Amino acid sequence: MGLTVHAFSNLRRVDAFAYGDKAIEMGTGKSIDAFVPAIDPDFAHYALDLEHDKFYKFEKHYHFEAGSYCYNNDFLRELAKLAIAKKEFEYGSNDEKSDASSQYFESCHIRPLWPFSQLIELAACSGTLGVSTAKKLARDFETHAKLAQEHPNETFRRDYSNWQTALEVASDRGGIAFRLIIAKQVPGKRTPFPR
Repeated sequence: MGLTVHAFSNLRRVDAFAYGDKAIEMGTGKSIDAFVPAIDPDFAHYALDLEHDKFYKFEKHYHFEAGSYCYNNDFLRELAKLAIAKKEFEYGSNDEKSDASSQYFESCHIRPLWPFSQLIELAACSGTLGVSTAKKLARDFETHAKLAQEHPNETFRRDYSNWQTALEVASDRGGIAFRLIIAKQVPGKRTPFPR
């Protein structure tokens, strides 16, 4: 089981219907590449510019495997440490016995301006990020890129770069879909877009 991230640019809403694993555009009858957002009602505020279960054509598609659920949780905790290292905000309590990065990680749901907060809150479940959220996160990743490149773990640096690329793609009138996928596919065949 792992997290698959799909980023799309220049999304355009189209009337279409699903036929097997294809999208057929109404009016033309042509098969099209389409993205269908699955928007969790609890996180709809992260994708205000997209409609749940509607079809969108796109210009560019970038995807990557973000690792297992456990690894992704560790990656997000490392993002919290980067945010604290940058010291742009006052985080958590002044209690020296508490772990500042854990406080940061646990408080992101009520602090949307904090770096990486939307990703930390949403990445543990199926979801969609719209263009405004992608732009905010892209700025966070750009601001912290130098610190990220100094991180001692090569896998972290690679995944940071993958997220940064995905967010740049989605910032161009697009969006990001990610969900946990249980790999039960026929060898040699690609898993279709998340729906």
